[in-house]
Amino acid sequence: MTTELRVVLFGLGVVGGGVLRLAQTRPHLRVVGAIVRRPELHGRPARDHVPEAPADLVLSTDGAAVLRDQRPDVVVVATRSRLHEVIPQLRLAAEAGAAIACTAEELAYIKPDDGADARTIFELAKKHRVAITAIGINPGFLLDVWPMLLASLAHDVTSIQAERAVDLSGFGPTVRASLGVGYSPEAFERELTHGTIAGHLGFRESLRLIGEAIGRPVDDTSVVTRPILAIGPRKLLGGELEPGQTAGVRQVATGRTKGAEWLRLTMTASVSLDEAGTAPLDKFEIFGTNNLSAVISPGVGAVAGTVGRIVNAIPAIAAAAPGVHSALELGITPPGLIPARAGAR
Repeated sequence: MTTELRVVLFGLGVVGGGVLRLAQTRPHLRVVGAIVRRPELHGRPARDHVPEAPADLVLSTDGAAVLRDQRPDVVVVATRSRLHEVIPQLRLAAEAGAAIACTAEELAYIKPDDGADARTIFELAKKHRVAITAIGINPGFLLDVWPMLLASLAHDVTSIQAERAVDLSGFGPTVRASLGVGYSPEAFERELTHGTIAGHLGFRESLRLIGEAIGRPVDDTSVVTRPILAIGPRKLLGGELEPGQTAGVRQVATGRTKGAEWLRLTMTASVSLDEAGTAPLDKFEIFGTNNLSAVISPGVGAVAGTVGRIVNAIPAIAAAAPGVHSALELGITPPGLIPARAGAR
C-alpha cells in the first residue's frame, strides 16, 4: 500500500508551476500549498496560473501559516539561486519539520566551513532534524551526477569534460536577464562586472562535487563568461530581442587540483542556438585508460528536465536522513519511485 506525500511549493514561477502540473499525474503526491511573493496573488486560485491545479488550492503570501496548517512532508523551494536568498524559506520549512528540496544553484555542494550562510543551513538541518537536499539538473545532475554515472565504468580518470548547449527561450524576462539575454555589449560587460548577470551559477559547485566523488578534491576553480550576440530579431516570452543585443552566454569553467587542470565544463546558453549553428546537446567525456563518451541529443530541456528531476526525487527526499545532502546522494530516482511511508526521515 502506498502513502500519499503532502507537498508545499515555495514559488510558482516557470519551475514551480511545472512541478505543480506534473505532480498532478502522480497518485502518491498531493500538492497542498503554494506560497508566492506578490501580494496581489494572495487568495487567488492556483488554477488562475496552472489550469491543472487542484480546485481547492489557493495561493498565499503567508508561508508560515500555510506550513503550519498543511503540515507537508516535503517543501519544494524554487525561488532564488544564492544561499542568502533562500535561507528565509529554508528556515520556515525546517521549523515546520518538513524535508526540503531546493533548486538554489549555490546549494548544490556546500560544507559547514563554506561561510556563514552554509553554516546556517547545516544548523537548520541539525536543529530541526530535517533533510535539506539540493535538487535540479544544472547543477545537480547533467554537469556532475551524469558524468559520475559514466565514470562508474572507467578504470581510472585523468580528466573529464562536459558540454551543454541549452535553449533559454522557455524562460521569462527576469530569468533571461540574469542569464545575460537582452543587453547591449557594453551593458553586458557592465552588468557582468556588477554581478547582475551571473550566467550559470553552479559551476563551482559541480566542479567540487565531481572532485569529491572522484576522490580528487578541487582546490581551484575559474569561470570565463562571454556574450553571444543576436544576428536577427526574435520574439521571446514576454519580450523581443533586437539584432546586436546579447542572446545569451558561452561559459567555460575549469577545475584544478594542486595546480593541474583536469575538469572542464562548457555551457552555451542562448535564445538563438540556431544562429550559432548548434542545437540543444549534452556531451560528456571521461579520459583515462578506457576513454568513455556519451551524448544526449537533443539535450535535456532546462525547464522540463528540472521539473522532472524535482518531482521524481520527492519520495527520496521525504525518506532522506536529517542533514544537508548533495544531489549525488539521492541516487537514481525514476518516475515510479514510491515511498514506503510518509515522513520517513
